[in-house]
Amino acid sequence: MLVHRWDAPRDDAEWRAWLTEGHDFGQLIVSGPEDGFPTAVPLHFHFDGAATVTAHLAAANPVWSAIEQRPNVVLSVLDDYAYIPGTWRAAPRTPAEHGVPTRWVEMVRHTLMELGPKVLASRMVRDYTEKYYAPAAQSLRRTVEPGADGEPFGAARELAAYRQRAQEAWPKIQITDVDSYGLPDTPLLGSELSLTATVHLAGLQPDEVVVQAVLGRVDGSDALMDPVTVPMEHTGSVDGGNEVFSTTTPLPVAGPVGYTVRVLPHHPLLAGDNELGLVTLA
Repeated sequence: MLVHRWDAPRDDAEWRAWLTEGHDFGQLIVSGPEDGFPTAVPLHFHFDGAATVTAHLAAANPVWSAIEQRPNVVLSVLDDYAYIPGTWRAAPRTPAEHGVPTRWVEMVRHTLMELGPKVLASRMVRDYTEKYYAPAAQSLRRTVEPGADGEPFGAARELAAYRQRAQEAWPKIQITDVDSYGLPDTPLLGSELSLTATVHLAGLQPDEVVVQAVLGRVDGSDALMDPVTVPMEHTGSVDGGNEVFSTTTPLPVAGPVGYTVRVLPHHPLLAGDNELGLVTLA
């Protein structure tokens, strides 16, 4: 076990004294069988003040088989694992307040101040309602809506048909051309970049896909780092059945900047444009 020099006891008398001062709870760490994982068993114990620890393990505890295979174990003992009133923890003939585990109280205060607002039950209920239950209910209502034929679940059938068409068309979708203009010779933060992409949709309609510009700082190998996405609008059609998408956006970063264009499927009933796992990059 790694014990830093600043954590190590000065001598055996120091750790023996500490262990006999009411530190009677720890974790028994057993290496476990050769083909298994280590096991940690929380337990109370009694230390005789010299070299012997006595503890109780039920006969049915499965840790016994691991101990039989590897009898060398580790007992890890914690300090102030629970809050006990100061009058119980103070050393003999010392003020009661000396028994208060100040480090533990400090952690409790930090939790209440920094983490408390994030783990409130009311916050959890609100998040579940707004982010899961309400969207799920809305999705159900959209899914069971009648189709053009008046039959129930028409929207669901339309989604299934779209998924099939997208899967079949996606290998043929191509970004045939990307043009950019507007940047100065030395791009600055906020400089406007205009992008135009020509896309072959292989039979899909422009409103059945989403085309995005992907911009970000580049590293030494010209790979994008921490990219941001900007939606591109459909601006028209050209010969050959190709569609044109454009956008103008300020640069989100300074320094060496790179960009590309990507296409993803889009349907109102999909949970997100990445749900189908389909994407085409320039």
